Amino acid sequence: MPVPGDKRTIASEDDYAEWASGRGVNDSPAGLASLLFDATRDVQRFCGRDFLPTPALPFVLDEAGHPTTTVTPGVPLMFHGDGGFTLAVRDIMRIDSLTCAGSALTDPRGEPLNFTYDGRPCTQIVRDPYYPFVGEGYSSDAMGAGVVYTMPWPERTPVVVTGRWGYCEVADFPHEIIHVTCELAWLETPEARGFTAMGLTRTKAANVEVGFDGGAQRKQRKADVLAGLDAYRRMEFL
Repeated sequence: MPVPGDKRTIASEDDYAEWASGRGVNDSPAGLASLLFDATRDVQRFCGRDFLPTPALPFVLDEAGHPTTTVTPGVPLMFHGDGGFTLAVRDIMRIDSLTCAGSALTDPRGEPLNFTYDGRPCTQIVRDPYYPFVGEGYSSDAMGAGVVYTMPWPERTPVVVTGRWGYCEVADFPHEIIHVTCELAWLETPEARGFTAMGLTRTKAANVEVGFDGGAQRKQRKADVLAGLDAYRRMEFL
């Protein structure tokens, strides 16, 4: 989730240098940090996701005042139920607590299952509509009878989810997300704005040099680059 004053980016300057070296372009353009920050914003807006995880904060200092341990505090975000059993939430890597209408809940589960082990974020929290439990085991008869033990998320009722938000740890970002961020940053450099860098040319007409405006081409190039992340889009948050 966005944090005020947070200047972290999906791709680091080292990532950019590696990406640029394989493409024969300048690997350290002026203002690179700002270019990567803007590109990160564009990627997250396009995908409807906050890829960057909640930052860790120092909480133990040594005698010199340096942090010796870090903790990543849970951050609460509010969502609203729609009367169903599935609540779509922003990407979350760790769920600490849930409250619905001010009451703590322990029965919901995050999905996809095992999201904490396979590097994927939780994208929805589910309350099982049926929980047939009889004696020491499960009963198909109870399920057939339609016994509902869990209530759905009440419509328009606030649900507060506290945890660590984000897609994954920075070190685990998929390569395609890093590469798209780098290319978007490059497209805003003076080098990319030049005609030859965009595959355009200048010509002469009646001894007057004529240039072709690359703005439209660059805009289309950005759209094409972002389209490579279609698989990561979350339409419900666009």
